[in-house]
Amino acid sequence: MSDIYYRLALCWYKGYGTHQDILVAFHYINEAEFYSYCDRFTDKFMWQSIIELLRSEIKHSLDEALENK
Repeated sequence: MSDIYYRLALCWYKGYGTHQDILVAFHYINEAEFYSYCDRFTDKFMWQSIIELLRSEIKHSLDEALENK
């Protein structure tokens, strides 16, 4: 599940196939982070480091958007 939510977050963040929406991307990356912790108990691929990188990038973009308002 974490890989699906990661890809959704990436699409919303970059605007791939949809309009760009950083808040929706932040929601999906948080879901991806939650499921990455669940996945580690079932010996699935560890997405945590990849998710953390995108999450920090999205969070930084949100912070910039709030400062500019």
